[in-house]
Amino acid sequence: MKILNHKYTILVALLILWLTLGRPPRPPKAFYLWEHSDKIVHAIMFGLLFFAASLDWFLRHRKKRPLLKNGVFTEIFAWCALAGAVIELVQPSVGRSNDLFDFIADVAGIVVAWLLTPSILRLLGLKGE
Repeated sequence: MKILNHKYTILVALLILWLTLGRPPRPPKAFYLWEHSDKIVHAIMFGLLFFAASLDWFLRHRKKRPLLKNGVFTEIFAWCALAGAVIELVQPSVGRSNDLFDFIADVAGIVVAWLLTPSILRLLGLKGE
C-alpha cells in the first residue's frame, strides 16, 4: 500500500484528528456561531473524509475506468463511521468531551457525501462510464 495512493484521505484524516483530539479552543465555545453549530462542522469534516477516500479509490483504479459502486461506498462509509466512533471514544482521554450527537452528525455528513460524490466526480470528469 503506497501512502501517496491515499494522500487526500490522509490529509483530511490528519485535519480531523487535529481538530477533534487537539487542545480545545479557549474558551471552549469561542468559535461556535450558535449552540450546537459544531455539529455542522462534524458533518462537513466527515463528509470530506468520505469524499477524499472515494476520490483516492477512484484515482487508484482509474486506469480501469471503474464505476464507484455501492459496495465500495459501503466500505468507505463503514471506515469513516468507525473513525468517527473511535474519535468520540478517545476524546475523554485527551481532555475533550465525547458526544453522541457529534457521532450522529459525522454519520449524517458521510451519508450526504455518499449521495453527492458520484455527481461531483462526474462534474470533475473523473467518473468512469
